[in-house]
Amino acid sequence: MRLFIAINFDKTTVERLLTVERELRARSRSDASWSPPRNLHLTLAFLGEVESKRLPELRQIVGRLNVFPRFELRFDRIGGFGERVLFAGLRRSDELAEIHARLTDELRSSRFDVESREFKPHVTLARRVGASLAREYKLEPFGFTANRISLMRSQLGNGPAEYTELYGCDFAVN
Repeated sequence: MRLFIAINFDKTTVERLLTVERELRARSRSDASWSPPRNLHLTLAFLGEVESKRLPELRQIVGRLNVFPRFELRFDRIGGFGERVLFAGLRRSDELAEIHARLTDELRSSRFDVESREFKPHVTLARRVGASLAREYKLEPFGFTANRISLMRSQLGNGPAEYTELYGCDFAVN
């Protein structure tokens, strides 16, 4: 199974991101590939292919993150990774950095393959777009409450990947 761990968004946050997508789409190349609403999420750890027998272990790792309180995150910019990816970026968050560090440590100590590159929290909005689009767009910052972390399955096929929550854990109420 192809797996990742993420923070999914409430309906209001998805709608705000879709509004931004629509505005960017109006300015973009026609061959850009836009993220469907159901695929908008904040990836904390991409695990790739994992044997199903390891699911209970992953559930325990994700479940132990319930000690963290719910926290606010804020989208504050549009950025790009070259010509490949257009994203909505998040303002630095100590809470998110702490959760990411703990998650990464636990995954590594359980011998899961975790990326070693710097964590740059973002939500992918589109692929195959020009880098200039990110420079031209001024995002009106907006926030949301991160209240749940999810173990997600990614199934590839024709068209966009299908993401399914396999297990979720709510953060503590402040």
